[in-house]
Amino acid sequence: MFAVTTIGRVLEDVARGHRGMISRTSNIICRINLEEVYDRVGLDKDQLQENNFVFIPIIKVQGISQININGPDFKGFSQLESDIIVPEWMARESTLQYQRYIPPKKLIYCS
Repeated sequence: MFAVTTIGRVLEDVARGHRGMISRTSNIICRINLEEVYDRVGLDKDQLQENNFVFIPIIKVQGISQININGPDFKGFSQLESDIIVPEWMARESTLQYQRYIPPKKLIYCS
């Protein structure tokens, strides 16, 4: 079982790295590998489960490639009240409110 403080530390690191750039209405989405975040905050990567990445709807970013993504590609992901899109297991074990993530028909995707 995940400690709430662990998830909180991970989300705080992700949000801090993108402060002022996160926007629920943006169709630009950035993928972040959770293994890198765990390394940065000094957490044990053995705690990770399936879908070891999060997505951030971001205002703008350089070096992007445009791809089409539709809803089924995000099965098992939820959007937190902070707008960060996380695997369902993270959403369930956090104390934040969340809802199923349904992306726009077309996203500009970067990683």
